[in-house]
Amino acid sequence: VTRVGTADEVAPGASAGVLWLTSYPPGRNMSTTAGTAREVSISGDPAAHPLRLPAGYLVYQATDRGLLLAPMAQPGTGAYQLWNPAAPRASRAFGRVIAATARQVAWATKCDPLCRVRVLELATGQHTAIALPEGSSAVNGAFSPDGKFLALQVSYASLGDDGALAMQLEVAAMGSSHPVVVPGIQVSSDALVSFGWPARGDNLVAELSFITKVQVTSWHPGARHLAVAVINLGPQSGSLILR
Repeated sequence: VTRVGTADEVAPGASAGVLWLTSYPPGRNMSTTAGTAREVSISGDPAAHPLRLPAGYLVYQATDRGLLLAPMAQPGTGAYQLWNPAAPRASRAFGRVIAATARQVAWATKCDPLCRVRVLELATGQHTAIALPEGSSAVNGAFSPDGKFLALQVSYASLGDDGALAMQLEVAAMGSSHPVVVPGIQVSSDALVSFGWPARGDNLVAELSFITKVQVTSWHPGARHLAVAVINLGPQSGSLILR
């Protein structure tokens, strides 16, 4: 483990090997205070001069077109801003962002009546609108490393056996308006612990936690079935880390 610095928030950089650390004055209300963002390498060395952020925002993801800022006051509900420190105003505002990389941003729109997820390719300005089934909405998302796919955690109004919202994973290929349901992952919200794409390849991995076992699943877009492994975790084990 390498200590890279001390901060209140951390976010991915626009290129490999760098991070953005955001700090706020001690004892101040972070939702109304301007923070200081520092770009550092994974060895902890400064990569650029510190920046003063707009009040009430933190760095969510660094992109090729500036910093994607998230609001501190009701995280996940306010307007996200694409901000270039050299410009006086943000160049673009987004709704509830559910996934972002240095090249792409995905956000959930208001349901009118169907819920949708929109994707913006920052370099080209190309938009993709992904329609979700009636009665469902996107809770979270993750882009594949090559940007070809977007995995979506989708919730339904119906409840699971334990009273939690029913969840499933769906994957949309970029340029397609309809996602494909990942087979075999229809669980309650508390069972779907995490999901993501390892750094190489297009296999979607998910961690499912049940009372008696923990499962790790792997699925390649287009496959008819999941690969499933049961993991024996100790009583003090935490969530799995994908790489």
